[in-house]
Amino acid sequence: MEIAKKISDFERNNSEFAAHTLERADHFASDIYGYTITSPPQDEGPRPIFGGAFVRIDDITFVAHRSNREFVSTRETDEDQFSLGFQLVGQARVEDTYFGEIPACSPHHARIIRNTIGTRFSVPAQDVEAFVVLIPARFLEDHARTHYGDTPDAPLRFDPLFDLTTPQGHMVKSLIHHLMTLLSSSDGVINDLWTTLIKELIASTLIANISSNYSRTTGKASDNAIPGTMRRAEDYMHAHADEPLTIGDLAREAGCSGRALQNAFKSFRNTTPMAMLRDIRLDRARRDLMHCVGSVTDIACRRGFSNTGRFSALYKQRFGELPSQTRPPPLCGFDRKHG
Repeated sequence: MEIAKKISDFERNNSEFAAHTLERADHFASDIYGYTITSPPQDEGPRPIFGGAFVRIDDITFVAHRSNREFVSTRETDEDQFSLGFQLVGQARVEDTYFGEIPACSPHHARIIRNTIGTRFSVPAQDVEAFVVLIPARFLEDHARTHYGDTPDAPLRFDPLFDLTTPQGHMVKSLIHHLMTLLSSSDGVINDLWTTLIKELIASTLIANISSNYSRTTGKASDNAIPGTMRRAEDYMHAHADEPLTIGDLAREAGCSGRALQNAFKSFRNTTPMAMLRDIRLDRARRDLMHCVGSVTDIACRRGFSNTGRFSALYKQRFGELPSQTRPPPLCGFDRKHG
């Protein structure tokens, strides 16, 4: 990744830090990230708990982060911000207060989360390197509302994982790469004009290229609009709609927790996974009814509805008529059996 190649220059030309003690680690975690180390390392290794370098451009912070000690840090400040992270080496686990546990980043993905009170990062006892950009949430939210116009009365939430190999992902990666080049220059001068330009570039690039609940609501979603977890769950629903599925089954196939899947569907589909599954089944039942494929009771059972009365009520709620009204009368000549 181009970003990884710039790390050494970035660290050499910006404020370096190294936390060898828990006290120093807590200080840097709080000062830079707004986090508190809630589960400190158990070993007494000679290498720092974490270190790296950082620079602030107004209220946006760029951080090159390294660690090889296991610890957990938790967000305990109410300063709302987004964290845009590129995992270069190793993995760190994130427990988001809205999406739940977010899958680990691959080298071809980046992660953007809203750092709210209670968000947790779990760092393993292995080499971990990342480049992180911390951006005030209000700043991005204001720009998103300006960009999209009619936005929901809800906090801005981006798709937490996005693919860097897509055209949209490449735009984000290229911007960060160019900013690292600028910030790594020993003779670079960041004046007020540069500061304004950098902030505007970051806001416009992220908002235009990373999908969010705002882009979904306004109908301006990009190709990355639907998280991969949702796509996998939806694909599985369509392939196995006639089987007895639970939210646990869907979450397992999607590769996330049930809570994360529920929140993703609420944010991007304004529904729940099980409600979508029910609608898929009802749509298939309607198709069967229109083609005389069995009796109402047979079709209901085949499409996953064990209670015919309940099926009829849900069907009418969705389509405005009873199943018996959709199903053509026997005048169609014969009743084709489901093959």
